[in-house]
Amino acid sequence: MAMSAIYAILLVVNAEWPVAGAAAAGAMTIGVAGALGVPVWWLTSRLPIPSGLSFRFLSIHAICAFVYSVAWLAIDVWLAAFLLPDDAFRRRLSSMGWEAILGVWLYALIAASAYVWRDRLRLRAEQQRARDAELRANRARLDALRAQLNPHFLFNALHSIGSLARYDVESFDEALERLSLILRRALRLDADISVPLDEEVAFVRDYIAIEKIRFGDRLAVDIVAADDARMSLVPFLVIQPLVENAIRHAIEPSAAGGRIDVDIRMDDDQLRIRVSDTGTDVSPRPITNGTGLAALRERLSLLYGDSASLLMSANTPRGSEVSLRIPVRNAIAN
Repeated sequence: MAMSAIYAILLVVNAEWPVAGAAAAGAMTIGVAGALGVPVWWLTSRLPIPSGLSFRFLSIHAICAFVYSVAWLAIDVWLAAFLLPDDAFRRRLSSMGWEAILGVWLYALIAASAYVWRDRLRLRAEQQRARDAELRANRARLDALRAQLNPHFLFNALHSIGSLARYDVESFDEALERLSLILRRALRLDADISVPLDEEVAFVRDYIAIEKIRFGDRLAVDIVAADDARMSLVPFLVIQPLVENAIRHAIEPSAAGGRIDVDIRMDDDQLRIRVSDTGTDVSPRPITNGTGLAALRERLSLLYGDSASLLMSANTPRGSEVSLRIPVRNAIAN
């Protein structure tokens, strides 16, 4: 309606049309423009805006704008010849000169509106995904004691810590403090979805210290983080499930125990976290539903979509290796 009114005003001012005739011609002309806007709307869905200046993008739209303007004029003239009286049709032809320029402008308006509308939909989808990710992260924190820090681990940890009270009070106090730090961090509902890598590594070291009370010399863990990766942000509880998986499947079944290596470094525009173990299996363990790794993969998919990956492969000569890659767009400044 607004476009029809604007077009009618242009006819009255530029071509000295009577108001009634201008209103009828405006409604018909803008109706045609709207119908031709349907393929323009479809084109914008197939031709997204590039990240940089693109000659192909501009050329396609320039050609389509010309075609749109010509088609609009042709259909408008054809309809005017059938629907308008002769004197009105002649006045209609006299206004076609500036209408050609208006056609290009209408094409640009329709295309821009389509791009803005789709961008808003994309932004809403990203916001919804972020809200879902936050809810899932909060749920992960609440489930930390049941999943990552399950009752079995807590029972073993408390039993091991209790034994220290009889012969090593200093170690008992340290182990109890580490356990309290783990529980306090896991239950912090106000924690961010992403935390600094150093904080996540400190959490893992506390977890390992508790497990070493139970396994002693059977468990050896080495964590190496490259300097350029230490200030990156990572999802909360992203490394601990990898270490726990290695302890459960590689260290616990072996009487001799084994070694776990955690290597964290930058790889182009991604942060790579690799956890390898010297387990008893030659072939890699699968990431199955219901395991901590499967839950972690689901969280990563929710946070990063296809930009993150979690793969398990065979280690050399024995054991398994889990390789995790996540984007570093959340890296914080030094």
